[in-house]
Amino acid sequence: METDVTFTVDAHGNVSAVTGSAALENGIVIVEDQPSTVEINKLVLGGTPVSDATFTLKGDKSLIGAKVADVVIAEDTEGYDKESNTYTFSGNNTTIIGLKNGEYSLLETVAPDGASVVETEFIFKLENGKITENNAAETNNKYSVTGNKITLNDARS
Repeated sequence: METDVTFTVDAHGNVSAVTGSAALENGIVIVEDQPSTVEINKLVLGGTPVSDATFTLKGDKSLIGAKVADVVIAEDTEGYDKESNTYTFSGNNTTIIGLKNGEYSLLETVAPDGASVVETEFIFKLENGKITENNAAETNNKYSVTGNKITLNDARS
């Protein structure tokens, strides 16, 4: 989404009168992109949601600062491994906010009771906050993508 930002610079180089989706801080115009939002949902046969599954998210860009459910990832966040740049979390119907443009993978590591682990790694690419590429077609219908919503499809165990 494009938004116009306008501002005024006087003869002395001072900035004022900022309008649009920007802010003025100490004479500097600050413009922030809309953060990306990716949803993850695991369903069993018939489209029934399951209780918490455990996933590992990995990125080629730092995961620090991204928000997974109610947790903002920091270097000392439980489940975050700085060396491998992975974050392991439990949840279903989980929203991830603030991933940077880049390539990511998602792997289910523990299935909830009554379901089995989807052992296929899901790989997706984010560009300008949107999932632009993914390997869903190569996962034998284990994953599907609609917009920025990733769904894991599983039979009951």
